[in-house]
Amino acid sequence: YKDDMKYTEAIKSWLIAYAEKNTQGENKEKTVAAIHDILILPGSESVYRMLYETNEDDDYQSGVFYGYFKEELESGKVIQERSEERDKFNKVIDEIITNSKGKLNNKEKLFDEFAHAHFTGNYLPLARLIEGALGKGSFRKIATDLGEVKVDNE
Repeated sequence: YKDDMKYTEAIKSWLIAYAEKNTQGENKEKTVAAIHDILILPGSESVYRMLYETNEDDDYQSGVFYGYFKEELESGKVIQERSEERDKFNKVIDEIITNSKGKLNNKEKLFDEFAHAHFTGNYLPLARLIEGALGKGSFRKIATDLGEVKVDNE
């Protein structure tokens, strides 16, 4: 992935410069944020060469890139960060720490507990930790807020 990462970073730099020059206001912010969220573009050397080694104008090059990007995104080959989900999760962790009245105060440790629960499938220790700090029913509410658990209204 070393070359793909190198080319991806160069492509992202070109795209950000293009977006900064050619978009306005909220569109610019959203476009730049979406570009930052791209982690890797597999097989990106040909796109890199098209952007940096041709004499085509920027609008043409941008169109070619976005055509490539759309195809690769739809195929699942492009790896893109899910920043909205990350931000929502970080807000939940901050809220848990704030509302725990000092019982939980280490963000990294709390994140590790969530990760451990997710990867092992054993949510009981995390639930006990959260309910010990925030009270009975708090784990279920947090899970529902994060969209991990759908609660049926029977």
